[in-house]
Amino acid sequence: MEHDRYQHNKMLFIISIASLIIGLTLLAFSLYILPNLIWDLNYDVPSFIYLWSESLKQNYNFTNIGARLVVFLIFFIPAILATFIAYLTSNTIENELYGFTPPEREFRTKAVKDSSKETLLVTLQLLIIIGLVIAGVYSIHWLLSVPP
Repeated sequence: MEHDRYQHNKMLFIISIASLIIGLTLLAFSLYILPNLIWDLNYDVPSFIYLWSESLKQNYNFTNIGARLVVFLIFFIPAILATFIAYLTSNTIENELYGFTPPEREFRTKAVKDSSKETLLVTLQLLIIIGLVIAGVYSIHWLLSVPP
């Protein structure tokens, strides 16, 4: 018998369904306006699409293709992000439900934390060395410069 995903984790389930609906709606709308933006086909496209495109061309000096691309991406990128959020939350629910968390995960997270600390320390050391070199170059330049 199938487990009830809603009863298992209500908040993640609601977030998953809401983001899936938002993502699919935005994806359908972006694909609906795409032929109009690419080939200038005349069909029932909302007027704010034309207004946005003209506003981008007038106010920000976009080209016709650039303005249309920005208008398309305004709907397409949030659609991809929302569907990805739905995918992640759905997988989180399934992993919790069926217990797919691997046992070596704790070991990997400790190793990642240790390596990230080492990386942070090396990065800070490099930044300090670069800062000291720049300060040294400026101080040598200041000492060697001839006042007017």
